Amino acid sequence: MMRFASRLPWGVLGALVLILTIESRLHRLEPVHFSTVWVDDWRRTAQAASTTARDAELLCFGDSAAKFGLVPSELEDATGLRTHSLAMNVGHALAAEILLDRALAAGARPRVVVLEAVPHLLAASPRCAVRLWPALLRLEQWHVPAIRSRDPRFVAELLVGRIFASVRARFEIRESIIAALGSRLPDSAYLLPILRRQWTANRGAQLMSKRTTPLDPGAFRAELLPSAWSPDPVQAEALRRSIGRARSVGARVVLLLPPFIPSVHERRRAAGLETSYERFIDRLTQEFPGLEVFDARDSCSDDDLHVDPIHLDVGGAIALSRALGEWVAEPPTGAFDARGWGLPSGLRRGASPGEVEDLERSRIAIRDARGADR
Repeated sequence: MMRFASRLPWGVLGALVLILTIESRLHRLEPVHFSTVWVDDWRRTAQAASTTARDAELLCFGDSAAKFGLVPSELEDATGLRTHSLAMNVGHALAAEILLDRALAAGARPRVVVLEAVPHLLAASPRCAVRLWPALLRLEQWHVPAIRSRDPRFVAELLVGRIFASVRARFEIRESIIAALGSRLPDSAYLLPILRRQWTANRGAQLMSKRTTPLDPGAFRAELLPSAWSPDPVQAEALRRSIGRARSVGARVVLLLPPFIPSVHERRRAAGLETSYERFIDRLTQEFPGLEVFDARDSCSDDDLHVDPIHLDVGGAIALSRALGEWVAEPPTGAFDARGWGLPSGLRRGASPGEVEDLERSRIAIRDARGADR
């Protein structure tokens, strides 16, 4: 027995115990101390799908174009339906499918489901969000995106990220250490409280303040102008499953094509990219008779309603939400094109946002609350 004990790799065992102790501690600290905007967004949206969104009659899914561009309170005023946004930053189609399934499993029975899928994320592999998946997936779901993608490397990355907080949050941990060495807080410590207030106040939406500097129409991401466009097969099938799943519970499904600044759409049309995108949408409407398309791509005649080439500001979000809500409630005469797609009239900055809280108002509220606590 003594000879066996002497052969045990006590150093290795001690290292394993130390690693497990550190990982256990990091698992508890990560949501508060080692998070980023996108990770926190995915985590909180996943929680909302099972809780605050359960009673919604109108649910919105999509990426940041929907998160910034759809105002639940405005949609609710126009339709009379309780509304919640489950759109996320980088919220591509496969993530939306998982969120929809989670909401339905929690008891949600929406009457209307709005799905938004911008072309550059429809063309992206689920691996584009590999560091975000652990924030969304429950333990029994971690394998879903990996199996759907049939990508062994993706499987390994997801598994390691699920088990080890030090791996999935390594960049945030590094930033926190560097900030601590400089006697300051990481940037996320200032930004996350503001955004968490935003998401709570606006039922999942994030409403951007009007920009105060000129917009550079050429400063948009290269993925908006690839040499050719086609949907990623995994994302395309996920979108199809979401449409079918929503309709299986009796929901009316609206596919939203959001507006970018005009120069982006013009360059995409000149390159034939919009034609490929439209063909894919047309196939969906053929596969799912009754699927409604709300095409807002040409609804902004200038750049005034955008904070950047693809995201609306709060005024633009209110205008788009009112137009979509009114169209959902009762499509006005002449609001369809030859394909039967819904067309909003030109969006204009309307009345003051009033009680809608944009990012600047949230920042001021957090600043004032911190001042009152001193």
